[in-house]
Amino acid sequence: MKRLLFFALILVAIPVQVFGFTATARVDRNRISEGESLTLRVVVQGGEAVVDTSVITDFKVIPRGTSTSVRIINGEYSKNVTHQYVLLPRGQGGLTIPPLPVTLDGELVHTRAINVQVGKRAATDDRAGDVFVRATLSHVTLVPGQQAIYTFRLYSAVQISNARLQQPRFNGFSAKEAGKRENYGKVINGRSYEVTQITYVLMAEKEGDVEIEPAVVTCDLPVADSRDPLGDPFFGNRFFSMGRHETRRFATESFKVKVNPMPAYKGSGRFSGLVGRFSLGAGVDRDTVTSGESVTLTLTVSGTGNIMDAQAPEIRVPDSFKSYDDVPEEKIILTRDGFQGDKIFKRALVPVAPGNFVLEPLELCYFNTDTGAYETVSTPSLKLSVKPSGKNGTVPQSPVTDGGKASVAKQAVEFTGDDILALKEGANVLVPHRVVPLPLFLTILVLLSVLLLVFRAVMLFGKKEESASALMEKRAKNCLKMAESKNISQEDFFRNLYTALVSRVLARGSVSGETLTAREVYDILSRAGHGEEEIKEATAMLNDIESARYGGASFDRAMKNDLLMRAKRVVKTLGITLVCLGLFSAMPAKGRADDSGTLFLEGINLYKAGQFQGAAAKFERVADNGIKNGELYYNIANARLKAGEVGPAILWYERAVKLIPLDPDLKYNLDYAKGLVADEIAEKTMDISGLLFFWEKYLPSWLVQYGALLLWFGFVLHTGVRMARKKQVFTPAGAVLFVASLIIMATAFFDYYQQSSDSHAVILADEASIRSGFSDDATELFVLHAGTKVRVERREGEFLRIAFSKDKVGWIRATAAGII
Repeated sequence: MKRLLFFALILVAIPVQVFGFTATARVDRNRISEGESLTLRVVVQGGEAVVDTSVITDFKVIPRGTSTSVRIINGEYSKNVTHQYVLLPRGQGGLTIPPLPVTLDGELVHTRAINVQVGKRAATDDRAGDVFVRATLSHVTLVPGQQAIYTFRLYSAVQISNARLQQPRFNGFSAKEAGKRENYGKVINGRSYEVTQITYVLMAEKEGDVEIEPAVVTCDLPVADSRDPLGDPFFGNRFFSMGRHETRRFATESFKVKVNPMPAYKGSGRFSGLVGRFSLGAGVDRDTVTSGESVTLTLTVSGTGNIMDAQAPEIRVPDSFKSYDDVPEEKIILTRDGFQGDKIFKRALVPVAPGNFVLEPLELCYFNTDTGAYETVSTPSLKLSVKPSGKNGTVPQSPVTDGGKASVAKQAVEFTGDDILALKEGANVLVPHRVVPLPLFLTILVLLSVLLLVFRAVMLFGKKEESASALMEKRAKNCLKMAESKNISQEDFFRNLYTALVSRVLARGSVSGETLTAREVYDILSRAGHGEEEIKEATAMLNDIESARYGGASFDRAMKNDLLMRAKRVVKTLGITLVCLGLFSAMPAKGRADDSGTLFLEGINLYKAGQFQGAAAKFERVADNGIKNGELYYNIANARLKAGEVGPAILWYERAVKLIPLDPDLKYNLDYAKGLVADEIAEKTMDISGLLFFWEKYLPSWLVQYGALLLWFGFVLHTGVRMARKKQVFTPAGAVLFVASLIIMATAFFDYYQQSSDSHAVILADEASIRSGFSDDATELFVLHAGTKVRVERREGEFLRIAFSKDKVGWIRATAAGII
């Protein structure tokens, strides 16, 4: 009874907090030097409020999360929420942190203004302090694909501890740390410093203006004691203040980088897509051979830059030779000067007629970053002497055929429509294989786990960290509520409306922040699964708010109501889209069973009548009704294959493999269809995750998901019963249940991960050009044909970046491929 009464008092006390709250802002210090940072903490007493830091213009604001503490003293309940930020000064002199608006359930309070004095940075290293940081960037003007070297250095003349580095995010670049971190000594103006140096190789990914954020170091420094116990300054030395430290933050300068577009290429040859400095070499292992024997042609591309993207130059071989490509060999290393090394291409040449032949010079066109122009390097011509072989000078038949090498494209095969196994006509074709969406899967696991941990509920009143997504959702709700106020000023209306929309977008990406660019809005919402129209509407809404806010247009009730109505519609759309999708995907497709059954029977009849395209269309309409069934996908693939559409057929076969991987008919027909593909299948490589979860490909996703949930439920039930009886939990049966649950759960999470990150597609077009960039004007690198399976790395608008093999990567129109 005492416990129940205690919790009842807490529940009664909790609502009191919302009737009044206070907000206090403070910084860890008011005097800093340029390049240093300070910590701003906003403590809200009385609830979880929204702090608007967009009014801070003298500093760059970096959010560092929130923490919550609850106290119950003498029966009085109090709750404090601390918002923490790192501030980097944008200038020198007296800077100001203005009063910050803080809102909670429609109430608005402001913190006090804070003045900060920012002194000048040391003019040279000769006047540097005990600890300082520096960063350098080799280039601030680049082109896509060009490398830049970012070097960070930490100088310390005193012993520091607990050093922590927050490296820049390098948005707009691919970044890799080069080599090991260096530690060395340096003497500056007679004072010794220990230097820690970290080097990153950056490669520009797209054109535009990019800012590299400051790198921030936080460390503990010893504090010199100003107290003098004996009147002797000797005792103020740091040696006598051991154990006393203060936490300091140091920040490097930021860099503004301009990535210019590549100049128009006007050459006659093919541009290789390489950016940097390169050379090209060629040679043969012998210059005199007998007809029918093999000679190896070796091409070596060497240099510094994006050499990993190098493709074999176009090789013109005389008609009297057969040629066979070998797998390229890479000897590329990452140094502090960037990527450099060799990429070696080998081709076996087999002469079928005697004579003297000349291999024409080979050319490689690349963009030279030193000269800022396209340059072409070439090899000398190569001479080959081929002697006759056999009696009377006859030429023997080459032992190598066109199918003898894995890297040689097959001859086109005309499909006759025979030799594949029949359709599946059972009633179970219309029974969906219900997969469990990841949010629902996690929810069930968490709920089952909470049943075991309910006795720890009191820990909920301790300190906790709130997610960025939840914070942004709350801020969006509160700001939208403030914008609806009748007596709100014009400035506060626009600020709250803008913050509400930005916060909703940030919540979809589970990140925090204050402002967004149009590109960032597109990236966040597209990753969250929103459509193009929703993204355009959100972007247009942000632009309209800013135009009205800063454009000087007259502000009246009609404008306010229009903007408010549109903003509420956009916020609502962004908030419910994914929920609706998740619910619809988990709900059975009611009301369409009769329609699906009719369409299925019509498809069977059309298939038997030889009208394969019509049958495929009927089956696909059944799939569009929400029937996710491996046997239905198998039937669609059969109909497409019978119609001679190899690409769509393999696409649906691959989709069926996800649901019925062990079906023998499916395996036979898929192997048959792959035999019709003009491109040889790239050699597969097995990574560590594939080795650990090798059995995953033999089990359907839905079976793994339901199995994991049932096993975990069994373990929770077993544990609950054993705990109720005060007996040991990990009996042999409990241990088996626990281990089996972990293995199957890990398999399920691996399957979810593969579905989200390891995306594959099938080429649908008869011939698809793979280009060096996401535009139709980009250089054609190679061609793939219908039915070829590729890995999808990312999407840019209407283009997909795909990888066929290790050395064949490029961009393709999204309409030319189907995502499995």
